[in-house]
Amino acid sequence: MPGGLHPPLSVMESWPARNTINPESHGSASIVLPVIFGSIAVTAVILRLWARCVIQRQGKLDDFFIALALIPAIGLNISFPLGAYNYGENHHVWDNTLPQLLQSRKLAIAQELFYILASCFTKISVLLFYRRMGHRTTISPRFLNIIYLSIASVAAYTLAFFIVIWVACRPFSAYWMEVDPEYTATHKYKCYNEPVHLITATFISLLQDIVATTLPAVLCWGLQMRLRQKVLLNGVVFGLGYLAAVVAGLGGLVLLGVGDVGGGCCGGVFVFAGG
Repeated sequence: MPGGLHPPLSVMESWPARNTINPESHGSASIVLPVIFGSIAVTAVILRLWARCVIQRQGKLDDFFIALALIPAIGLNISFPLGAYNYGENHHVWDNTLPQLLQSRKLAIAQELFYILASCFTKISVLLFYRRMGHRTTISPRFLNIIYLSIASVAAYTLAFFIVIWVACRPFSAYWMEVDPEYTATHKYKCYNEPVHLITATFISLLQDIVATTLPAVLCWGLQMRLRQKVLLNGVVFGLGYLAAVVAGLGGLVLLGVGDVGGGCCGGVFVFAGG
């Protein structure tokens, strides 16, 4: 992954002059997609909480965690158009000013934290839902232990991600200042390998997604129904869960290439290609 945040001088010299009049952009996708999917998420969670807590009056821990996940998820959705239209993440790197690049790096910290919190709370909510369903059915203690182990894994992963973010650079301000050539030439600092961190985090999250999807599939496979019905249930319903895992895997592959910014493609894409 040559280049990264510090592309070679030969690459930078090949970039065109900065276009401050009508720079090329990705269009309105950075605001349209967050609005669409953010609205779907908010509506789905509100309907679930209304049904569980108001109508049934049976709100449980899994409902609490999915409500908690909605807060950072909304923050993440807001951050994408903010970065695109205020900090130049919708444009090529060479069309951005230094202040835009600095603000974009600061926003990247918030985006990573928003994402990891939303992901953590959502996964824990799903796993707690499995536990609640398990208490209503005859499942083995081993299955429940796997659920508890998965919850502990998600919590540990989230804590580790937080720690890595806050010790990413010394001094911490170097996380965003390292995009300033003058700063890198006149200051001593040390930063971690960001692409490796994000790629590792992406594939750990991918593994957790696969486990979270496989658990109910195994549970439903033991139900008393015809083989064809089992195949349809697992293929259609839980296939969507595996689709999300595939998307996360593709995001990790994208990150493998994004570490090379020689093409100068938009600054913001580096933040969250991973799922």
